Amino acid sequence: METFDYGTVPEHAEELRELAAAIAEATKKVTQTGIAIGQIFLAAKARLVHGAFINWCDAETPYSPRRAQMYMNLTELFHRLDKDDRAYLCSLPLTAALDLAGPSVVDATVKDILARLRNGERLKVETVKELLRRPKGDTRDTGPDCSRAMGHMVKHALDTDQRELLFAYLRAAPRSHGRRFVNSLLEVLREQAPADEHHAKRLIMREMIAA
Repeated sequence: METFDYGTVPEHAEELRELAAAIAEATKKVTQTGIAIGQIFLAAKARLVHGAFINWCDAETPYSPRRAQMYMNLTELFHRLDKDDRAYLCSLPLTAALDLAGPSVVDATVKDILARLRNGERLKVETVKELLRRPKGDTRDTGPDCSRAMGHMVKHALDTDQRELLFAYLRAAPRSHGRRFVNSLLEVLREQAPADEHHAKRLIMREMIAA
């Protein structure tokens, strides 16, 4: 999970944290409103004869029948969840919540995404879409995201000048520089792996001889 270094703006740190919290609260309210809209559509559909709902949506609401169905799917998902998971669902941006409630989304994927939210991940719309695109039955990367821990590991391994240099490099072009940094890091780790393995074998041999 990405983190922002408030140490770069100490004079505005507290205010920016409050603004981030306000955005999270507003996001929750938007998604809750989407669930409420879905509930209204469900009530209307129950009162209309078969086939009339489409005409009613077109004539009486600003939503297409397809969009109305997405809201209804979200409301039905909300009612299937327990109290805690309902809160996590509402923490998602509305677009992500609507995608998660799609009829083709399997229960395992819903559970995976809710588990990530329980573990403290802040899932963006793009992240949820990527998770939903995984083939059914694909269980890769279903555990908690360790990126934040890895970020702290790198941060503490560098001195102040090195941290500032890396931060400036990644901030200049987050996507392209981020990909290059990760690819370069993988290459360096691959180069280091044989040396580490050789060193480990030497330590084992020493212990065997000493024994």
